Amino acid sequence: MEDGKVIVKRETAASENDGNKVIDVEQDVKILVSGVIRRDERTFARVIFMRGMDWAEGMVPDGTIGESEGFTQEEITQLEDYLAREKDMLISQAKDVNPLRNMLGM
Repeated sequence: MEDGKVIVKRETAASENDGNKVIDVEQDVKILVSGVIRRDERTFARVIFMRGMDWAEGMVPDGTIGESEGFTQEEITQLEDYLAREKDMLISQAKDVNPLRNMLGM
């Protein structure tokens, strides 16, 4: 994703956060957030999760994972839970993305 922000989350296997399940991974999961996209009277942002060669692409505010490779179905469910739980923060991040500034390396 050329015009997004990267958020690095380090989660430990089977950890809990305020009673919510978090992603069970052994490696860091990088999260890329696109800028805000407006298409067909819809406003959304794409969110890509990357872990080594594994990836999953989702959307907020929908909270759904559309495509993925390498993540288990249980992990995809956890990623969708994360999207739903953190949609306000992710949308806020998307609003801060400035594609022109990123393209020019500023």
